[in-house]
Amino acid sequence: MKTFKKIMNLVPLMILWLMMSTFVWSWIFTFLTDAPREEKIVLFIECDVPGDTFIASKLEEAPSDLIRLAQVRPFSYSMMSSSDIRNADLYILSESGMTEYFEWLSPLPESAWALGEPYEAHGAVYGVKVYHAENASGILTDHIAYENQDYYLAFGKHSLHIAENENAVSNEAISYAQMLFEIE
Repeated sequence: MKTFKKIMNLVPLMILWLMMSTFVWSWIFTFLTDAPREEKIVLFIECDVPGDTFIASKLEEAPSDLIRLAQVRPFSYSMMSSSDIRNADLYILSESGMTEYFEWLSPLPESAWALGEPYEAHGAVYGVKVYHAENASGILTDHIAYENQDYYLAFGKHSLHIAENENAVSNEAISYAQMLFEIE
């Protein structure tokens, strides 16, 4: 009976050790597999993205000396903080999202205007249509769970990969946006 009590007294300590160990190893894994903002392209999508890993792997196939990581995330990924979303390079937003998150968007570079039907606001083009709700067609429909409204591809105001943005290190976001139209 004494041995059982000693073991039971150690259980909270073992649980605490297990939790701390998990936290430390998770941090190490994240540290080793993530990249600085200058070396990754981040795409946030305003709806569920069951194919996020597939899309990211296709984007990572692009030959680039600067970009070594692509991340594709639904907005729900950053529930506690919007700073990750605010600093994204690319967005796929619903028509209502284009208005709601307008302050995060950069006018579309002219080289991206030809990608699709433009979304104009405040006298400038801010996105191109990627999903037509009327006929349920668009890009990446097998990998993105679009809801019943039109969706647009937009560029982030704080992206480091759009030459027109402050502190930009490259113009890679445009080529990655074009790749989204080519993924099947």
